[in-house]
Parts: sequence; C-alpha cells; structure tokens
Amino acid sequence: MKQDLKLSKHKSKTLKLEQEQFIEFDKNQIKPIQEYLQAHVPSGGTSNNANNNNNESVILLNFFATNNNQQQTIQMKKMESLITKLTKEAIIGNSELYRYIIDKLVWIIFSVGSKHIQVNKSIVNIVNSLQSRLDLEKELELKFKDITTQLLSTTIDNQDPYKVFKLGPLLEMNVKKTIIETRFYKVLQVLGEYLQQHINELEKSDQLNITTTIYDCEQSLKTIVHLFKHNKQIIFHKRLLEFDLSIDNTTDKSKITIVQSVIHTLQRFLLNEAIPKKLVTNSGYALAQLMCLFGGSNQKDIQDQILSSIIQPTSNTQYRSTFDKISNFIDSNKNSEMESFYSKFQRFSMINQLSILRGLGLTDNIKCLTSPISMSDGSTFNIYLNFILKKIGDFCKTSMDQHNRYFSLDYLLCLLKSILEILKDEKSSIEILFSMPYDQFFNSHYQSLMDLVWKNWESTISQIASTSYEIFKILLQIHEITLTNTPNPQSISSSTKSFINTLTLKLIDEDWFLKSKYVLLGELLDRVGPIFMIEKRNDLLKNIFASMIHHTICTSVKVFLELFLKKLKQAIPSDDSNQSNTSDLSKVERYWIHPLLDVLTKTDNVTSSRIILYALPCLLNIFPNSLFKIITLLEEYKELDYNIKLRISLAVLNSARQLALIDGSKLQNDHKTLIEQSLEHQDESLRLLALDLICTSPRNTERVTKKEIAMIKTFLLLNSKGSSPFIRNQILTIIQRFWIRLKESTAKVFRAKTNTNIRVKSDQQSIDDLVQPDDLLEFINWNMEFFTLNLYPDAPFPRKMLPLEGLTHFIDIWSHDFNLDKPSQLVLLKWIQERSNLFSKQTTTILINNLWDNYDRCRELASDILLKFPSPLPGLELESEITPFLLWAIRLCSSPKAKECDTGSFALKLFFKKYVLANGMVPIFHSSQKSPVTYQKIEDPNKASMEYIQQLLRILKSQVNIANVNLLESAKLAPMHGMVLALRYILYEIPYKEKSKDEKKQWKFLLEDIINVGKTISSIVLRVVADLAPEGNIPSFTTDSKGLPISLPSGIVYDDDERLLASNFTSMSLQSNDHEQVENDDQLEDDLEMDEEGEEDEDMDIHKNNEGLQGGIGQIITVCSWQCTKQVSLLLGAILDRVELNDNSQEELVSFKQIQEIGQLFLTTLLTSRHKGAIEKTYLGYQILCSTLLKSNQPSLYSLPSQWLEILFKRVREQSLQITRRSAGLPFAFIGILTGESTGYQETRHLLSKTINTLLSAANVDSNQDCDNEMAKYQSQVHSINILKSIFRARAIFNELDQYLEPTLITVIKAFSSKSWSVRNSATMAFSILVDRVVDSKKLKADKSILNTTTFYHFFSRMPSVYPFLLEYFRNSLAFIQQNQSTDKDQLEKGKVIQSSIYAILVLFSRLQPSNIIHPNDPLSPSQFVPLITQCCQFSSYMVRQISARALVPLVSTLELVPFISGLIDQIPMTIVDCNKTHGYLLQIYHLIKGHIPTFSGKELDQMVTSILSQLSKITWILNQRVPPLSFTLLRIFMILDVKTISISHPEVLKSLLSTCTDELFKRTPTSQDNETPMFFSYLEKCTELVLVFIRNTLLENSNVGFMTRQECTDNLLKLFNSSFYEIKLNTMKFLLKNTGLLEVLDQKSLQSTIIGNMIKPGQNVEIKKKSFKLLGKLTMVSDNDIDLFTLLQDMVWQRNGIQIDSIVLFGHYFQRYFINLTQQSQPITLDQQKILSTWTKMTQTFSQSNQTLELREGVLQSIQSARDILLVPVTPSTPNTLSHLIIDTWFILITLLEDDNESVRNNCTVLVSSVLMNNQKQATILEVSKSMELVFSHLTSLFLDKDYLFTRFIQELNMSQTTENTNSEFSIFTRQFKNTRALFDKEQDNYFFEKMVKVQLIANQIDCHYSQFSKHSAFEGLVEYLKDLLAQGSIWVKSTTESNQSSVWNHWFTFNYQIFLPLYSSLVIFISLYSHSRLQVYKDTLEKVQSNLTGNFKLHPILSQQLSVLSSKFKSNNNLVDGGTSAEPQKQNYFLISQTK
Repeated sequence: MKQDLKLSKHKSKTLKLEQEQFIEFDKNQIKPIQEYLQAHVPSGGTSNNANNNNNESVILLNFFATNNNQQQTIQMKKMESLITKLTKEAIIGNSELYRYIIDKLVWIIFSVGSKHIQVNKSIVNIVNSLQSRLDLEKELELKFKDITTQLLSTTIDNQDPYKVFKLGPLLEMNVKKTIIETRFYKVLQVLGEYLQQHINELEKSDQLNITTTIYDCEQSLKTIVHLFKHNKQIIFHKRLLEFDLSIDNTTDKSKITIVQSVIHTLQRFLLNEAIPKKLVTNSGYALAQLMCLFGGSNQKDIQDQILSSIIQPTSNTQYRSTFDKISNFIDSNKNSEMESFYSKFQRFSMINQLSILRGLGLTDNIKCLTSPISMSDGSTFNIYLNFILKKIGDFCKTSMDQHNRYFSLDYLLCLLKSILEILKDEKSSIEILFSMPYDQFFNSHYQSLMDLVWKNWESTISQIASTSYEIFKILLQIHEITLTNTPNPQSISSSTKSFINTLTLKLIDEDWFLKSKYVLLGELLDRVGPIFMIEKRNDLLKNIFASMIHHTICTSVKVFLELFLKKLKQAIPSDDSNQSNTSDLSKVERYWIHPLLDVLTKTDNVTSSRIILYALPCLLNIFPNSLFKIITLLEEYKELDYNIKLRISLAVLNSARQLALIDGSKLQNDHKTLIEQSLEHQDESLRLLALDLICTSPRNTERVTKKEIAMIKTFLLLNSKGSSPFIRNQILTIIQRFWIRLKESTAKVFRAKTNTNIRVKSDQQSIDDLVQPDDLLEFINWNMEFFTLNLYPDAPFPRKMLPLEGLTHFIDIWSHDFNLDKPSQLVLLKWIQERSNLFSKQTTTILINNLWDNYDRCRELASDILLKFPSPLPGLELESEITPFLLWAIRLCSSPKAKECDTGSFALKLFFKKYVLANGMVPIFHSSQKSPVTYQKIEDPNKASMEYIQQLLRILKSQVNIANVNLLESAKLAPMHGMVLALRYILYEIPYKEKSKDEKKQWKFLLEDIINVGKTISSIVLRVVADLAPEGNIPSFTTDSKGLPISLPSGIVYDDDERLLASNFTSMSLQSNDHEQVENDDQLEDDLEMDEEGEEDEDMDIHKNNEGLQGGIGQIITVCSWQCTKQVSLLLGAILDRVELNDNSQEELVSFKQIQEIGQLFLTTLLTSRHKGAIEKTYLGYQILCSTLLKSNQPSLYSLPSQWLEILFKRVREQSLQITRRSAGLPFAFIGILTGESTGYQETRHLLSKTINTLLSAANVDSNQDCDNEMAKYQSQVHSINILKSIFRARAIFNELDQYLEPTLITVIKAFSSKSWSVRNSATMAFSILVDRVVDSKKLKADKSILNTTTFYHFFSRMPSVYPFLLEYFRNSLAFIQQNQSTDKDQLEKGKVIQSSIYAILVLFSRLQPSNIIHPNDPLSPSQFVPLITQCCQFSSYMVRQISARALVPLVSTLELVPFISGLIDQIPMTIVDCNKTHGYLLQIYHLIKGHIPTFSGKELDQMVTSILSQLSKITWILNQRVPPLSFTLLRIFMILDVKTISISHPEVLKSLLSTCTDELFKRTPTSQDNETPMFFSYLEKCTELVLVFIRNTLLENSNVGFMTRQECTDNLLKLFNSSFYEIKLNTMKFLLKNTGLLEVLDQKSLQSTIIGNMIKPGQNVEIKKKSFKLLGKLTMVSDNDIDLFTLLQDMVWQRNGIQIDSIVLFGHYFQRYFINLTQQSQPITLDQQKILSTWTKMTQTFSQSNQTLELREGVLQSIQSARDILLVPVTPSTPNTLSHLIIDTWFILITLLEDDNESVRNNCTVLVSSVLMNNQKQATILEVSKSMELVFSHLTSLFLDKDYLFTRFIQELNMSQTTENTNSEFSIFTRQFKNTRALFDKEQDNYFFEKMVKVQLIANQIDCHYSQFSKHSAFEGLVEYLKDLLAQGSIWVKSTTESNQSSVWNHWFTFNYQIFLPLYSSLVIFISLYSHSRLQVYKDTLEKVQSNLTGNFKLHPILSQQLSVLSSKFKSNNNLVDGGTSAEPQKQNYFLISQTK
C-alpha cells in the first residue's frame, strides 16, 4: 500500500490505558504459584486440555499465562462465574486449594498491584463468596487489617501508584466494616490528598499528559462515593453533626478539617470547566452525598440544607448550608468573609450544577426530595420535581453543546431509572411517591419529559438518540406501573389511560423517513399489538416498505418490520384461505404481500433495491412458503415493465437462496434464462443480483457446477471494465465468496480421494456437471490469464482496476503460504501451486510493468500483489535478470516526473522485501557505467537493511551535491524527491520497536544521517517554494572561487566520484553530456545571464532537440522544489510515526533535539511557503509529529506543541507577516496542533480553548480605534479570522467546536464593519463557513426533526448570546444609516460598509427555516427583529429589499402567517406615494407565502390561500397604475397561489387579472418610455405566464370559468407565439415545450410554417432559434417540402454557435422520414439527396469523436435517437449502396459512442442499441455496454456480410488502409526514429474509456467467424500483403531500436510501450485472422522474420509472445497437412477482452 502519511488509526486513546490496566507478573514470583496450581489440575488433564477449562486451577493458570488485559478479564470472569456457581450449590471441595486461591488473589491486588478495575471487582466477589463458605472472616479480617495499616501509613510523598486501586477493593470486602470504622477519616484523608494531587495535575494539563491522571482520579472519586454511601453512621456522629466543638478538641477538629479539605477539592473540580465530564459527574455525586449526610438525621433538616445550599440562600444562621458552617468553623480566625456555597454553586457551569442535582437524585434520601415543602407564601415546593427534574430537563432543551446535551440527558436517565426502581421495589405509584394526583404529574411533568424525547430522538449524535430512546422506555414503564399500582384508578382521566394508543398513532403519523421512529414504534408494538396499528392505519406496511428509500434508516426499518411481522404472525391464526384470485394466500400473507408488490412495482430502482436488500430476507425468513407465491403474483402485473419484473424476481430468488429455500440445481434449471439476461443487463445492480445468485450458497462446501463456472467467466468478461468503485467492490466481495466456496468444496473432494471416511455428496448433480480438481486448475489458470492480460499496455483505468483488485484477493485465497491456518486445504493448495500459473514469469513481468502505470492506485495495487509473490520473484531469479530491473528502478527514481519516481520507489521497495530481506542480496552502486552495480551477500537482515538504505542514501547525497551547485541541473537530471520517496517507502517497512538495543544504536546514526540530508534538501528548495511567484522563480547560482555555492555547509568535502554517482543513474538518455554539465556549468550560467540581461529572451525551453526534458526553466525548478518539500516532510513524518519518541536521547532512535529541529523545519516551511502543494504535504508530516508528541508521557515532548503555538501567536501579531491569500500555511500550522490534540490521549482540549480565545481576542480589534500602525492591526485581524475559518472547516475537530460558535460568529459579524477591505473579505469567507456549519445542514427526508431543521428558535436557543448582540448591532446600524444621510464621502463610504454588515445578518436570517410554533413570552422571540427587518424592506436598494423580505420568513410563524399578511396589506396606502415602500410590502407578502406554502397541505392549504386571496383583492388596483415593479411583484404573488385555485375560490379576482394582462399584451402598444421603465419586460413576462397558465387549464383540464372560449384561447396562444416582443415569444415557446399537450390542440402545420418562415431565419435571436428547433422536434411532420429546411440545417450544424446542438438534433428528427422516403422511391438518388445523406454521415462522424465537446457528442446521440428507424430499415439486394453504406456508418457511430468517455452517453447509447437490436421482443432488456458492442458487430456482419463496404469500414477502423499514407496512424511509428522525449507533465487523453484493442479483437473475431465470405472481398489480398510487410518492418524496427537505446529506461521494455505494443498486436491478430491455407510460404517467411527479430536480448510482452505462438501453431498444423502428416489442433486465438467468440 502506498505509504501516504495519515494519522495512525490504531493508536487509539485507550491504547495506553489498556497497557496500564494489564497486570504484569514477575516470572520468578509466579513460577511457584504455577507449579502449585499445576499440581492441583485434575488427573489426566493439563492446563491446555479443553475438558478442564472450567477447573479453578486451570483458569488461574491461564490468567497468569495471558499477555493482554482482555484475556485477563475473561479468565477472571470465568473464575468468578465458577465460584459463584459452586458456592450457591454448596459443593466447595478442597478448602486448602481455595484458601490458597484467596491468598493469591489478595496478593494480586494488594502486593503486585492492579489497575484493572474489572479484574479487581471479580477478585472481590470471589473472595467475598469464598470467605463466607470457608468461615475465613476472622482470618481475613486480620489480613486486611494489616493491609489497611500498611496502606494508610505511607505518606503522599512516598506514594504507591496502586494505593487508590487497593483502597477501593478493600472497602468492598465483606470483612471491611470493623476495619474501616475506626479509620474512616484516615481513609478519607488519603483519598483527599490524592484528589488534591489529581486536580493540581489536571489544572496543569497544558504541560503534562493527563491520561493516567484522569484514570486514577476517576477511581479516587468512585472510592470516595463508595466510602460515603456505605459509612453513613460514622458521619452521623452527634458532636460532628452539631458543631459544638471547642478549639482544644483537636481530634474532632482534625476530622472536620479533613472533610472541609475534601469539600474544597471537589469544588475545584466543579469550578474548572476543562475537567472531563466523567470526573465532574463523580465529583457532583460525592458533593451531593456530603450535602445529605451532613444535612441532618431527619427529612426537614436535609430539605433545609438543600434549599439553602443550591436553591434559595438564607441569612438565618440556623438554616445555613453545612458547607458554609464547616468553612466558617475551620477558618474562623480569618477576617475576610467567606464565599457561600450557594455563590460557588452559581459559578459552576450549568452541566457541573446538574452533576450535583444528579447526585442528589441518586442518594438514599429520595423521600426528602420527593416530599412537598410548604413555602412561606402558602405554596408547596417539590425539590425533585420543581427543581432537580425541571432544571435538568430545561438544560436538555436549551443546551447548545452536543456533549453537554448528552450528559444532561444521561443524568435525566439515571434519575428516571432510580424512580422506576423505587416504583418496582415498593410496588408504589407516582401518586404515592410524589404526593400528587397522577393526572397532575402527567400533565405538568410527564408530558414535558416526553417532549424531550421528541426533540432529541432524531439527533445526529448517536449517543443522544440512544439515550432518548432509553428515556422513552423508562417513561413508558413508569406510566404502566402507575396505572397498575395506583390506589384510585378512577381518579385517572381517560385521556391519560389511553396515552399509549394516542402516542402510537402520533408516532405512526410522523414522517416515515425518521430513523428513530421505528425504534420507538418497536417499543410500543408489544403494548398495542400489530392489529391495532394496521386497523388504525391501513397503509402502514406500504409506507414502511416505501420508507426504505434512504440507506440511513433501512436497518432500523428492517428490525421493526421483522418484529412487526413476527407479532402479526402470532396474532393471526394459521389459516383459512378464501376462494378468490389470492386463494393461495393465507390471511396473514394478505396483509403484506400486496403492499410489498405495490411498492416494488411503483418505485424507482433505488427504493426497490433497498427493499430487496433489507425487507425481503426477513419476510422470507418469517414466511418461507411465500417465495413462489410472490413470483406467481408478479405475473398478474401485466403492464409492469419487464426490467422491473426481472429485478423483483432476482431479488426474491436471491433471498430464497440465502435462506436455503431453493437449491442451486433447481435455480440453474428453472431460471437459467432470467440469470443470463440479468448478467448482460445495463443496470449494474441487476448484474450484481444475478452474480450473487450464482455465487451465494448457504453452505461453503456445496459443490460448484460447470455451468456456474461458465457464467462467472461470462460475467467477468463483460464486467471487467467500467464499473464504479462501489460496484467493483461489490463484485469482488461476491466473487470472493464464490472462490472460497469453490476452494472448500474442492478441497473436500480432494481429501476424499485419499480418505475413505470423508463422503462427498453429489448435490443432486451428475458427476459430469460438477467441478473436479482438474476443472478447478483450468479455472485458476483462466482467471490468472484473464486478470494479467487485461493489464496490457495503456489499458484504460476502468479496465485495470477490477483485475488488479481481483488479483489481490485471488492470490490470498489460492496461495499456499497465505492459508497456513487452514490445514484441511493445504494439500489442495500445494497441488494447485505446483501445477497452475498462479505465480508465473508472465504474471510477474506484466505486474512489474504496471508499476509504471499512469494511475497511483494501479501502481499501488501492482506493488501489493508483487509483495505477495514468492522470493525471488518468478522470472527474476538470476543476477543477469535482477540487475536490469534494479537499474531500471534507480533510473526511474531519478526521473523529474513524479509518476516515474513513484514507480521506481515501489520497485526499490519490492527489491528490498524480496531480495534484501529475504535473501540478503545487497546492491553496491558505482559511478562506473560499465559496472554500475555489484552485489554483496549479508545474512543478517538488520545489517542488510541498513546497508541497502545507506547505498540509496549515497545516491541521494550525490544528487544533493549537484543541487547545491546547480538546482536547475539537479531538477533535470538528478532530482532528489524520487530517492526521498523510495527511502520513505522502505523506512516504513522497518520494525524499529523490535530492534535490540545494539541495533537501535546503529539505526540511530542512520536515521540521523537521513534527517540531516532531509534538512539540507529543504534548505535548498525552500527559497523556491517561498518565493512570491514560485512558478517563475529562477534562482541564481552564485559560487565562490572553487565553484561551490556560498550556501554550502562548511567542513564538507565532496568526492567527485560521489557526485558522478547521481548522474550515472539519471533517467535521461544523454548521460555522457550530463556528466559534462555537472562538471562544468559555465555555459548554462552564461545563458542565464543573457536571459537576465535581456539579450536573449527565449521561451526558456531546454533541450529543444527533443532528446531531453521539455519544459520551462521556472516550471522545472518549481516542480522539483515542491516535490522535494513534499517528500521530505512525508519522510520525516514517516520516521516520527514509526519510532517511539522519548526525551532521553541515549535510548531512542530520534533525539529530543532532532524532534525540535524537525518541528522547526515544518513550521518554517509552513510559514514561508507560498506553494499550495508544498504547504499541504508539509502539513501531513507536521500533523503526525504533533499527534505523536501530544500522546507522549514525557513533559518535554508533550509541551513542544504548546511552545510552537506561542510562536504562531507571535507570528500572527508580527507586523512583518504579510497578508497572503487565505494566510497561506499559517492556518495549517494551527490546525496541525489542534488535530494532533484531538487524536491524542487527552480528554481536555486546553490547546483548542487557548487557540480560539487568543484568536478571537486578536480578531476583536476595534476597527474605529486609532493605531500607530494600521496595516499591522489589520494584518493580525485578517490572519486571526482566516485561521478561525480554517479551524471551523477542519473535520478532525468538527464536533469539539460547538461551544465556540457563539463568540466566533459575533466576532465575524463585527468584522464586517471594519474600515479595511481585507478584514471584510476575510470576514465574508468565515461568515459563509459558519453559516453553513450552523444553519445550512443538508436537508434530507431522513433529517426533519427539530434538531436538523434550523428554525429561528432553534438557532438562538443554541446560541442565546447572539440574540442580544444581533439585536443591538442591527438597531445601531439602522440608526446610523437613518441619521447620516449626508453627502460627505467618508460618511457615505462608512454607510456602505455598515449596510454590507446588515446584509450579512439578513442573509443569515434568510437561511433559517419557518416554524409552526409560537412562543409569545420567549425572551428569544423574533418579534423584536420584525420591525427592524421591515425597515430594511423599504431601502432604496432593490437587493436589500429582496433579501430583507426573505429574512422575514423564518421570523413569522406559520400560525401567524395569514394575520401578518393581512396586516401588511392594510399598511399599503390606497395611492402610490412611496414606490420603494409599497414594493417592500409586496416583496414581504410574496416571500412569506412562498416560504410557508410547503408547510401547508390539503384543506389547510386551501383555507390559507382563500384567506389571503380575500385580502389581496383589496390591492388589485395596483395593476391599473402600470408601475411595472409593483405590478410584476403582485402578479408573482397571485401566480404562487395557483391560477386554478383562484378561478375556483375567487373567479372575480381572476377575471380582473386576466383582463389587465390581456389588455397589456394584446391591446396596448408599449411606448419608448415603457421600454425604458425598470422591470417593464419582467412585468410582460409575468402577464404572459398568467395568461398561458389559464389557457393550459382551459384547453387541457377543461377548467373553463367562462372568461375565454377554447377558440379564443387558441387564438391568443398563437398571438403570444407571434408576438413582436422577444420576452413574450420566448416565454410562450418555453411554456409549449413544458406543456407539449398543447401542441395537439393547435394547428401544427401553421405553427411549423411560422417557425420555419420566421423563427429560424438569419438574424433571429439565438434563444428563439434554440427553442424553435426544439419545438419543431416535438411537431408531427406536416411539411410538404423539407429541402429548404435541410438546406438551412446543413449550414447550421457546422456553425459554432448556441444553436448548433439543437440543429444537429433537429437534423436527425427530419432525416429519419427523409431517409425512409428514399428507401421507398424507385428513382435513383439525386445529387441533392446525396448531399443531404453525406451531411448526415459527415456530421455524425465528426461530432461523435472524443475531441468534441460533451454537448456535441450528446447532440449526435440524440440526433441518431430521433432517426433510429433508419437502423431498422430492411436491407435487400435492391437497396442502393449509398443507403446501405449510410446505415453501416451510423452503426459505427454508435460503436464510437459506446466507448465514449462520458458514462451517460454510453448508457443512453446502450438503451438505443438495445431497443433497436431487440425491436420485436416483448421481454427486451437493456444490454450492458460490452455486450452491446459485441452484438452490434454481430448484427453488422449478419446484415451486410455481402457488402464490400463493411470490410472496407473494418479496415478503416483498424487504420490499416494501404491506399493512402496515414502519417497519424499508430503504425507510422515504425517509420520514425525512437526519441526519448521527456515532458514534465503527460498530456491528458481525450477519452479514458476508449480501447482500440477491443475493436481489434471484435473485428478479428468477426473475420474468424466469417472467413470464407470476407476472403472474397477485393481488399482482402491487399490487406494480407500490407500486414506481412508491416510485421516485418515493425519487428526489424523493434530490434534495431532496442540495440541503439541500451541506456534508456525503456531498455528491455520497448514492447511494453503502448505506442509499440498496440501496432504490433493489431498487426499480428488481424494477420492471424486472415490466415489462408493457400499461402503457407507467405506466412512462413513472415513468421521466421518476426520470430528472429523479436527474440533478442529484451523482454517481449507475453501477449505478443502468445500471438506469435498462435501463428506458429497454425502454420505447423497446416504444414503437416500439406506434407501428408497428421495435423494437431492449432492453438486457439485468445480474445481476452470479449465474451462472444466463435
């Protein structure tokens, strides 16, 4: 896999904790324990015996032997389960053994030490169980007493790291009571000291890694909670409770001091918002326990304490908080007044306050909380309901932060669980618990709790949704228990009792695309039953099936559906069928089968595929007998499209096959046609279903049939190209299952031959039909050949991906070495590997060549496959074979092209794995060209690896030396980035952590050398990537007298031989010249100086003789520099990612100093580079460094990112930091640190908090304040905003930024009012990001809950502080604009700035969604914004009025819509005084209606429209004023309310509107003044639209209200069509195209004449022409003479203008009828007719080529679709050749389009081809692209085999025409000298899907199949001669070119170059297909020449070798016949790209 650096996913946050939890034992200590336990293992068994796994000794032995914490947990849990079982059954045996076990378990916790919580709990339970049975209480009490004494004797300075983890188990032991009672406060003191230490470390989290601290702290808090919970009687000591201690009573005072210290520490936890929430939760719980414990011994005292502490403070000393009393008692000597606990409680964050409330709810004092308190005002107050539950519930509603929302919901869940437990344990009810009627509780509290579920069940945060579901379940149980246990059932109202039923119906009526809906319905199903749901909602199941359209809810729907059907089946008796059409259906089947088929047959493919995937399996699983009933019933849908039937049938069979309801033999026999049709279908999902049907079996050992093998081959041949990544992965997944089944079933057969005990069933198939081992061997060979041959040179990317990915999995399955864990298959796999071509020389060669592919993914896969091959690689066993490969790799690594460097790097890594590591074969490189490499044998893999890397490093250093002297020359001949990349790939393979101490020392020096070289490279290229214009940078090469650059490091001596080393391995061909250039570059410097002086201003191209690197100097240098920057950064990141970092430089591979230097290098590159690529790639390495450091436990390493952060803050504030586009690499520097922190072990995000706050501070600079340096102030502000924008775009920290949205949004909006344009520009970009983040989440049907629909209320409830800010800002801005209407330039400019900020706020509001809820008393009500936005609606700027009206929509509730609009209408004056004001009112009305209409439906919509229309009728007078902007907007309002509705409810209004519009359109003549009036033409368009809609309703829907007759409608329509106004005419044409039904009621002949006569004449508007052509295409042909039209079209199709495509399409529309008329005429074709035919051919051929635009190619296809009948014209001998030639040419155009680069073009073409080829078939399917190609060629030969022109076209398609010389033909390469031209960037191909090879094979196959007919053609013999000469010429050219290019990277690979391979292959294949028995001598001479020339000292491509072998076998076979001998069967031609062969 390509080693692009990414954050290591395996380094999870829990990794370190898991290692800490693991209990490590000293081997010497546990050895005697193991011996003792082994002695007590039952006789006849061992610890490894499975039969004794349940023995205590065996379990404990396994526990000591395990090496990971998970296994330790498993073994101890097993022990606990066993002991619990034995003690319950009273069968404890050997007491001595159990005493020993107890002793050792206690030893594990209290001597060894264990932080493994689960193990500790199990040990405690085991000891507690055994001590009661063995009567060990006294013995253990003494033991634990000693342990306690020892634990409490150590001081905080001499800590035991396991002390807290020992105290916890100690407290849980059953013998603890007498031990703890006297030492309670000592234990509390120890725990308090630990907590103090923990909080101190947590408060310094920016300097320490606090992962361990958090873990230890959590245990300390849990221990304190446990201590308080189980030792209440100790705290209830009278003197402590009453606080009557004297100063001299030091003992009691010390106890109070301990308690006070713990309280103070817990408060510190709660005051710090950065503390992890799980610590806050436990702290709050502990504090709540203390509050109740010290509150008093009776209910009232405790209530008073809670009230005074957290609810209502009091000045009465008697009722003051106990916490305050303790503080005052301890600190009484202090003069300052102590802060009360209530004040501190108010300072706690809300979520921290809730943790205390949660703790109160979970204490044992629930009665104190639920009992009502009488207040002074006579009311009652319930602490639990009115404070705790309410406060938590309110926070759940309003919390903006999703994490806080989750914790608050979790707290609420805990409280509800405790209520439920009380109700269950005490068999109580809500009435008894809370002393209130249940109806009151239900209405006041229960419903609000259920609302919380309603608002959170669809949260995108899974934890919130799941917690809401748990709350829902608890609430239902509480309701049920209360109804059951209530003492007075009559007191409960009927509505409360029927709540469950009502809730069920409400839930069913919710949107069907809500995921959690089905989870909640599943919970209700048991309570109401399925019958109730169906009876109340008849379409329930139909809606459930239809809801599977979205993949995010399919699983939830499936689970509910399965549960529902099971319940339904149980609820309905098994059966009584009725005698009807569905007599075979049972009663329960009638409920679901018809709804299922209705949905499947009426939905689209996506929906049906979801139902098929998720619903069908569970349906058939529950109703297995329904399988064939479904298929039978499907036939009743007569009108159903056959392709839909195909899909459903396949899906049903597939599900049945998986459930073993149908066997393979029945499937193949009964449904073979269906499967075959599906395998060739265009729809990928259908092909997948068919494939799955073949491959899937319920048993992996089910025998495979030969039919299945044949189908798999067909499928692969048709689907090896063009699949999307998703489909490709699906194909491979399915086929892998088939391969595994094939392997396992055949292995069983193979074993049965030698083992008579194994029986193999025939599976009801005859032996001949089943696959045998020999058949398997043939199939494996076929697969390997198929995969490798599809990787031919220059095969397109879609062709290569499936074979490459398939090979990866194929080798894993069939390789012997990859299946060593499957012993039952090894014999077969070994047999296969010895006889198959699984690892052949041919495969190796082809895969190595694919390392050179153009695509990264192909190179990566080829490398991965080769790494699976045996070592040495097949075909590369000898040194003479290995050396060319290695030199090829080195030279490619030295290429300036990134692709070739990647190839070389993969090859060098492959050499490292297969030769260096496996065989110790290490290359030694030399500067001699005669012997560039020798080999050294090193047996030690570590030393061999190091030596290999050092050799590569030598070459890299040599390249660096050249770069130091001349960067341009290095960039051309010795670029460094390739070798750096190779080193990175190789270093990533080194297991550093497994190295010994001595080996690490050696690697340390090597890595140091590599890092230093990387730093040197960075220093060289940084000056380029940091240049203001990197692409144009040409560094000067300043040197000293010695010829070395001044910048070279001092003290370094460069060996000339080492400098020549790099040039010896350059990828360029002119190596001798390269040496001279490296040694002496004076001429180059002179050339550069001439360029600089202006004496010679060239294009800066070098090596214009086409024998070097082509490209500009600046481009070459820049590419080299940024590639080097990228690769060095990734190399350093790879090193840091692979090694363990430590600040002890003596022990680690990378020293602390080096880490600092690497970090500084990254920062320097990020902060100085201006090249985007360099910045982005540097960021990857930098991110890994930060992540690694922030996971470290070493303070020095952990604090480095924090130090860098300070540097970055300083750079932000620096005046010298220039403003570059989006601050260049500065945001990346920040995000790297923050992303590293998010992937580290820390749970706190102190760096994120610090960064955001600092940046906000810098961005909040007041733009109006004066500053000495304005530019510096603005620079800092710009950078801060840009960085904030980038942070909020970073996905890695996306979920951690919610809490910062408020201040950031406020800051950004403030920045809009800055004087600086740069600041405002940055603010605009940041504002866009923030709005998208907060508001514009993508709205899917599955996302319609309140959390995913951002209304005004939701937006501001998440960010409440934004509300007052925006309100004040809005008011002040409007006030400024209104008060400053002066003409002063500065004031005007400031007014524009402020107006832009208002515009931003309006944009924000306009993105919100309207709400259907009214909150009149809500402090966040939108009512305060409404008058402000209304003012904006009156601005003079049209755009401001428009956006203001849109912004008003979310501020008006749906319920307030009609009254609000009525108020607006009433405000419109009866005369037009202020047009802007009136226009603003109309815009508001329009946008309010438009925004709210989607929220209405049915009767509500009708009522709303009627109400508004009655109000709008008051202002129709505006239309008579002829003020276009006002009239236009008013008409828009009426149009959105629907003309048809107006005609029904208010016909008089419609009549008035029609009268006005028709007068304006038909009676008034616009004046010149009208034409100049703003929006006049928009008004005319709207008039036209209204009239057209009315005409449509009258003519098509008979919606005539008497205003206009049908004839008047028709006349008016034609008037509009012929209008002189462009806008009216264009709108009418658009309307007709949209409503084509109107064309049928018009006079089409007149319309056609009008269009041809007027609309498409020269000079007419382009848009009018386009629409005219489209309309002509919709009309029935009625014209008598089309010649004039064709004459016009013949000119237009060649004109490059806006109507060219429409002309092409229309040409086909008319050409079809024209062509058919020609076929029916008896006269010869005239010249004019011939011209039209030629135009068609030329047009389709020209515009279907890949170099044309997509639109033109689509136009040609549409044109052919319009003329498709010409392809169906029967061709007879009397058919003129001209017409038959045109049909042939049209088919070849379709062949071209079938290989178009655009998928939609290909798919549409296959639809056309399928419809033509299967014109008379009822059950026609749409064919797949490859199958379509094959059938088109077969169709052509079947119809036109007797036509010479078909063979001529074949020759033309092959470019083998010998009549004229074609210099552009691929065969012309054999006439030119090979040039090693190197372009820096490869030219992109026009078509990445086209394959000449496919066409070659298809034509060759057709010639093979119809040889006798084709051989009669006149051109046949000439083609044979041409190919004979071509092959001879080509083979000679290859031989001579290879000999003359020995130093080229193409040496040995010339026949793998696609420019050489393709003509050779084409010539051979066609030559073989033309093979004639009568010309044996011709073939013999050709064969001898070709074989002689192509068997030289170079690699011949295996495909070419195969073709030569076929030709040779044919010749030998026929030669034997001539000599009278017996002919052997000649080798068959392998057309590996097509499925249809003879």
